[in-house]
Amino acid sequence: NIDGTVGGIVWIMDDITERVQQKQFMIQQSKLAEMGDMVAAIAHQWNEPLVELSALVQEIQTSFLLDELQKGDVEEFVSDSMVQIQYMSKTLTDFRNFLKPSTKKALFSIRKAFDEIFEITAKQIFYSNIELVLNYQHEEEDFLIFGYENEFKQVLLNLINNAKSKILEKNETEEFNGVIKINVSQCSQYNIIELSDNAGEIDPNVIAFIFDPYFTTKDEGTGIGLYMAKVIIEDKMSGHINVKNHSGNVVFTIKMPHRKA
Repeated sequence: NIDGTVGGIVWIMDDITERVQQKQFMIQQSKLAEMGDMVAAIAHQWNEPLVELSALVQEIQTSFLLDELQKGDVEEFVSDSMVQIQYMSKTLTDFRNFLKPSTKKALFSIRKAFDEIFEITAKQIFYSNIELVLNYQHEEEDFLIFGYENEFKQVLLNLINNAKSKILEKNETEEFNGVIKINVSQCSQYNIIELSDNAGEIDPNVIAFIFDPYFTTKDEGTGIGLYMAKVIIEDKMSGHINVKNHSGNVVFTIKMPHRKA
C-alpha cells in the first residue's frame, strides 16, 4: 500500500520441467554428435597396442614352431599381452564414462579432466600434425571446480574438436603448422581456461551468434555444440564462456568459480 504495509501477495508459477528436460536431451544429443570424433580417436589409440599384440602372437608362434618355446616365454607373452589389453580396456572405459551423464555435482580437477580427454584424443591430434600446447599457471595446482564433470569434459572436447576441424579445413587449401594452445590460470574468484587456435579468425558478422542454438557455419554441423557449451557452463555450473578474435586467432575463454579441497 501507499503507506508501506502489505496489501496482498501475487504468486506466479511456471512449470519448467519440460524446458529442463529439453536441455538435458540436447546435452545428450550434443554428446552423440561428438561420437564420430571419439570413435576415430579410439581407433588411433588402439592401433599401436594391436600392432604390438600381433607381433607378440607371431613371436610366440615362431618359438613354438622352432621348438624353442619355454615356460618363461609363455609367462612373458601373457604379461606383455595383458598390458596392451588393459590399455585398450581403459580406453573403452573412458569412452563409456564420457557418454554417461553426471547425475550430481561434485568437486573435480580441471587438470584431471584434461588428462582424461587427452588419453583418448591426443594421438589423433598428433597424427593430424597439430601441435597441442597446454600451460598451467601453477604446475602444482589442480584447479578445483564444483559441477558436472562429464558435461564439463564434453565442453572442453567440443572446443578442441572445433579447433582441430578448423585447422584441418585450412590445411586443405594451404599448408601451415596448426597449433591448439590451452592456458589454465587462476584469479581471486575464477579458474580461467583460454583455448585458441591459429586457423584464422571467425567472421566478425557471425561471431555474436555462434552460441545460438542450431547456428552453424559447417556444412554438416548441428549447431548445438557451442549452444550446449554455454548451457552447461553458465546455466548448470554458474560460470561464464565467451569468444573473441585476437591477433588473427580465435580465443574461447571459460571462467569457473574455483573451489579449494
